[in-house]
Amino acid sequence: VIRLETLCRFGRGYFTPDQITRMELVVLTHLTWLVNPPTAIAFAAHMILLLPSEKIDPGEREDLYESSRYLAELSVADSFFIDRALPSVTAFASILISLEECVTTLSSEAKTEYLQFVKRKTGISDRQTGNVMNAKNRLRLLKACNEE
Repeated sequence: VIRLETLCRFGRGYFTPDQITRMELVVLTHLTWLVNPPTAIAFAAHMILLLPSEKIDPGEREDLYESSRYLAELSVADSFFIDRALPSVTAFASILISLEECVTTLSSEAKTEYLQFVKRKTGISDRQTGNVMNAKNRLRLLKACNEE
């Protein structure tokens, strides 16, 4: 973190601390404070932590995270995910694929319960189900292309 006094020195005295503070507020306001939005990987990490620890082995949890992270990373290279899928939706789609593909001791009932819990906690609504499915299909396509 750069201190305000340091910024004033960088500006060679042309700007006062008050001017810098006010301009920073103007910039943040114009950006509507969206300066460091959470990424799909960050959402996936938090969603994976919601898995009940008594129902999944730590190694399996790590495998699910790594698989979900890989899929979320693939989304960065595709413009589809810029304007058609929120990072939370991309993360959820990557977790759905990972739960289908990774070998886990989670029962079908536990998976369903977990997915419903994540939807409630993250606010992913049934209305967004189409977005999740579109993201899931796109991630599958990206994964297939990347494996060739």
